[in-house]
Amino acid sequence: MPTTYQSSRCSTGAVPVYKETGVFHDSATYEAANASAIVANDVIQMVPIPGGNAPNGVEVIDVILTTDDCGTATADVGDGDDPDYLIDGADIGAAAGCVARRGSGVSVLAAAGFPKIYTTNDTLDVKIASSSANVEGTIRLDVFMRAL
Repeated sequence: MPTTYQSSRCSTGAVPVYKETGVFHDSATYEAANASAIVANDVIQMVPIPGGNAPNGVEVIDVILTTDDCGTATADVGDGDDPDYLIDGADIGAAAGCVARRGSGVSVLAAAGFPKIYTTNDTLDVKIASSSANVEGTIRLDVFMRAL
């Protein structure tokens, strides 16, 4: 049965303050230890999206997934409605680590309707799409957004 974990950014319940003009950035890092037993289909809620706090919502305009060697695994980035909306199948088990960005050519989806507008508070998540063992290592997600 899949388990949901939270980065410290999501576990506090604090929603980031949006900027009324321009792009703003938020990020989270999750340290996965072997004892945590993160496996395929598990989800890590990484970065809160303050869609309900902005008058007309917030749009996510870019994401960057960065990892060190997390074992033999692939990861998706998206939300609860569409877990691989932003990044699909990034190889987070590469010995040199992984940097995947929307549009970087690393199995990134060309999703219809991008950028997505969030009008309620939500989170961007990393879903472990596949793994041959427990995932361990550092997972970081940087999110660039703008209020509408």
